[in-house]
Amino acid sequence: MMVVAHNMLAVNANRQFNIGDRKMAKSTERLTSGYKINRAADDAAGLSISEKMRNQIRNLHQAMRNINEGIDFVEVADGTLGETQSIMHRLEELAVKASNDVNTTDDRMAIDEEVQQLKSELHDIFNGAEFNTQKIFFTPYTPEITGSPNNMRLDYTTTDRHGGYAGLTINNTRHTWESIGVQFESDGVTFVGGTYEFTSGGEKVVLNMKAGAKIPNFERINTWEAKDNGIYVNDKLAATWSDMRINTSNVEAGKYSFSYQGLRISFDVNAGDNLNDIINGINNHDFNSSVSWSNYYMSTTVYDSAIDTTTGLLKDRWDWRADDYRDNFNTVLNPPVRYMDIQSGANAGEDTRVEWKGMNLTSVGLGSTNVTSRIDAENAIIQVQNAVKIVSAERSKLGAMQNRLVNCYNNDDNYAENLQSSESHIRDTDMAKEMLDYSKQSILAQVGQSMIAQANQQQKGILNLLS
Repeated sequence: MMVVAHNMLAVNANRQFNIGDRKMAKSTERLTSGYKINRAADDAAGLSISEKMRNQIRNLHQAMRNINEGIDFVEVADGTLGETQSIMHRLEELAVKASNDVNTTDDRMAIDEEVQQLKSELHDIFNGAEFNTQKIFFTPYTPEITGSPNNMRLDYTTTDRHGGYAGLTINNTRHTWESIGVQFESDGVTFVGGTYEFTSGGEKVVLNMKAGAKIPNFERINTWEAKDNGIYVNDKLAATWSDMRINTSNVEAGKYSFSYQGLRISFDVNAGDNLNDIINGINNHDFNSSVSWSNYYMSTTVYDSAIDTTTGLLKDRWDWRADDYRDNFNTVLNPPVRYMDIQSGANAGEDTRVEWKGMNLTSVGLGSTNVTSRIDAENAIIQVQNAVKIVSAERSKLGAMQNRLVNCYNNDDNYAENLQSSESHIRDTDMAKEMLDYSKQSILAQVGQSMIAQANQQQKGILNLLS
């Protein structure tokens, strides 16, 4: 049928041409963008999945940067402790030198001058080490403790029981091992192990006897607690706030200290802290006193009271002379564990905790170290060796944590790579396939244009009928 009003052949050809043109435009968009999903209409479900994957990938890349920063922190902390060990090795060398009796008192004083300078440097390193302006080892209200207690003595007996050690005199009150409840192995001198708590002269006493250790090597665990009226050591008031010249209504930043039974205990107060801050800060710390005795002396005087009048035999006799013995006393602080959480994953709660101990001279047992006498120098050797062990243990933990962070980084990297591959499958254009479609649509477009032209030519045939 020949009609003029409607050229259906041209209309159909035009429709097909427009369809192909849109397809070619879509194909061109995919080829130029590299994505087969450029808008939600392209693939609604695929776009939703792809966007979630993109979010995870970006978060993982940021987490990897976080981990690198955590590794940097651990390396700084480890390097700092490495330098402290170098100083400790020199301290031990000086202690060994001072232990030689060839040295005079003046010689030992000269050696001790360097020892104290090195200790000052250790103090500065522990207190000053920072990462991104944050203190690494310094912890507010961590006490520094020097001196030796003067309220505890080792008592000796004339019998062979417990190797001749009868017990302890604390605050002028005598305590046998039996009254304390200390358990021994069959040899009578090796501790079974345990913690024993009792009261002596109104003061709480907590002794820790490690299994396998022998008399007279044990620890006394001292506790301190801050209350509204002052600081209590072993449940006994040691100093009021006014004793330490702390104005409770207007606290000033600085170092404050007090003395307690031969010990000098000091702590730092931060700017802006009030009394409650001081109380809360102090109550986070305990400290151990590792005690052993050497160069003890037994008096040969026999008192009538030492003779059992019934049997005529010599009874167990207590005898101690404060000026005739030296004790190897060392305070080792139990510093609070410090930590920081590294956001090592893409989601909330996916973090890795880096833990380390706050440190100062007291926490490594060097607070009272000196080499002014041979005994002090010998004690210093032991103290420095123990300090090296403490620092080495902490460095080992930091090294293990660094290795963990490296593995965490590798896991995130692998995870991100696999997510990127999955997201690529959903969103990226298959260029080879798309070029085939583009070529097809390009040819169809050209054919469509030709068909529209042909359809229009057919209308002209009607003019022949009218002529």
